[in-house]
Amino acid sequence: MSYEATGTVYRIAPVQHVNERFSKRDFVLKITERGGNGQTYEQLVQFQAINRNVDNQLLKVGQLIRVSFNLRGREWTPPNGGEIRYFNTLQVWAIESAISGGSEQAPAAEVAPPQPQPQTVAPVGEEDQIPF
Repeated sequence: MSYEATGTVYRIAPVQHVNERFSKRDFVLKITERGGNGQTYEQLVQFQAINRNVDNQLLKVGQLIRVSFNLRGREWTPPNGGEIRYFNTLQVWAIESAISGGSEQAPAAEVAPPQPQPQTVAPVGEEDQIPF
């Protein structure tokens, strides 16, 4: 399942070259939400760009961008048998300018986004229908 977020680039980490075929770069977006009370709240959310998107020209501190990403999760068991831990990654596959009229767009990701999965959460509006 694919998600989108819009925010201002807050921080950009250096590119990490894992091997000759895989590179990654973490970056943080400042995302502003409006609460039910009308107040705004800022969230600092870390994303991970991989391969061709690591050198995207839109990744500049202060730039307003829209990212399309997949949620990735994994389990890790320490070799010494300690407590199992879970890790999540917001893996970006497209980056584009969020400024209206902006035509800049990130190069397409090397891997196409996954096909939509059957929805496991009630569509918006249906979650209020309680069966009793």
